[in-house]
Amino acid sequence: MTFTRIAAAAVFGLALSQAASADPIIYSQPWAGAADMYSSQNDTTPGGFGNFATVFDDFKLSAKYAVTDVHWTGGYFNPGSVGPITRFTVAFYADAGGTLGAPLYVTSAVGTAGETSIGSVGGFPMATYVLDLPADFMAEADTRYWVSIVPDLAFPPQWGIASGTGGNGAAIQDFLGTKGAIPDLAFELSGVLPEPGSIPVAALALLGLAAMRRKTATV
Repeated sequence: MTFTRIAAAAVFGLALSQAASADPIIYSQPWAGAADMYSSQNDTTPGGFGNFATVFDDFKLSAKYAVTDVHWTGGYFNPGSVGPITRFTVAFYADAGGTLGAPLYVTSAVGTAGETSIGSVGGFPMATYVLDLPADFMAEADTRYWVSIVPDLAFPPQWGIASGTGGNGAAIQDFLGTKGAIPDLAFELSGVLPEPGSIPVAALALLGLAAMRRKTATV
């Protein structure tokens, strides 16, 4: 296996699909419009390669958000035929001095993450995907995080995330244990501003008693 990426000229451009989520997009690295993909895959073939490729991309949010959905664009190559994805795993990581840090949140979902074909680009099948997180990922403002997206898919074919625009070019690919820099990837995040924290009823009662004691002491 020699292909860690594959590139071809785009014949048309499409944005990432937002239809599957009612929450607003809070971060966007739109698809660059080409069949330029970077392998990310857990090979489920018995005796196969296993999780031989994973891509990671970083992001920062302007405010504290509860991330509710992850959207991305990807496709198939080596060969260019659609394969039976059975699960996607999405993970968020801390930053460690400008590179990948410790995992903070990992979730997986059976199925194809709403795989929706956007046609063939340069002879390679491309699609959009969206995964609703079962629990929100709480992201702090102006804090660098990393996200990874990996399908369970028997090789061949290979699957990869498409290249995106608008980031800082700091994406990483781990291919057979070797990490290397790659361009920005095509993904978006949906989310909402978190609700203000509430003080438990018991705590409010204690505060009330304390206020009563202070008032009594000053009469």
